[in-house]
Amino acid sequence: MKTNFQFSIFNFQFKVTLFSCLLLLASCLSFYTYAYAKIEVKTDTAVVSSLEGKAEYKKKDETKWSPLKKDEILKEGDEVKTLEKARLELTLSDKSMMRFAESSSFIITQLKSQKGEKGGATNVKLLFGKFYGNVSKFAKKDSEFKVETKVAVAGVRGTIYRVDMEKDNSYLTRVYEGKIEVANPPYEIPKPLAVGGPQPVPGPSRVEGPKQVTLDEWIEIIGALQQFTIAPDGTRKKEKFSLEEDMKLDWVKWNMERDKLVER
Repeated sequence: MKTNFQFSIFNFQFKVTLFSCLLLLASCLSFYTYAYAKIEVKTDTAVVSSLEGKAEYKKKDETKWSPLKKDEILKEGDEVKTLEKARLELTLSDKSMMRFAESSSFIITQLKSQKGEKGGATNVKLLFGKFYGNVSKFAKKDSEFKVETKVAVAGVRGTIYRVDMEKDNSYLTRVYEGKIEVANPPYEIPKPLAVGGPQPVPGPSRVEGPKQVTLDEWIEIIGALQQFTIAPDGTRKKEKFSLEEDMKLDWVKWNMERDKLVER
């Protein structure tokens, strides 16, 4: 009889402990969800909503690098680099997320928030490193979200995807939801020469005849569970990838866990 009584006490204590653990877990999840919900981002800015490890940034037209901190506000023209073992998350005014892995470097080249019926425009130049984007479904239809590298530009709307840009010019993008448009980078328009005083005019010279010029212009539409790669020699390839294998990467797993906390 005593043994049954002791077992009942033990069973009761176990249930209380289990209930307390579940309650604590629910409180943690509620806290993180609330933390996301209360983030307010001002117009034409991005806020550091999460930072693990160390990162540095410098303002537009400045040369001094400063330590980046959580809740820091970034604007168009700011340049950022993450150090070893660092992970950075930026939140935009439309609740879109941009995340960067360790040893990544990028410049926010355009950051225009949605205004009235007009959509916003976000453009990031990824110099090298790893990017993960979760583009909010609250973004308007005419909103633009582009990630530019030296070998390709990825434009998206309402999409979850990632981009890897290595220093050897190899490129990888994988789409988890929606679709993206990948194209070759736009050509830079040369700045007009300054108008000065009289200049000497060179004498007559032989002019070569017309030549055929071919421009390697291309656009690829990449859908969910597809990847697009560019090798260092410029070879391009589109194919499917295994989500199960991809989820074995800590970088991907961390992003998926962060996505679950986002109110979409």
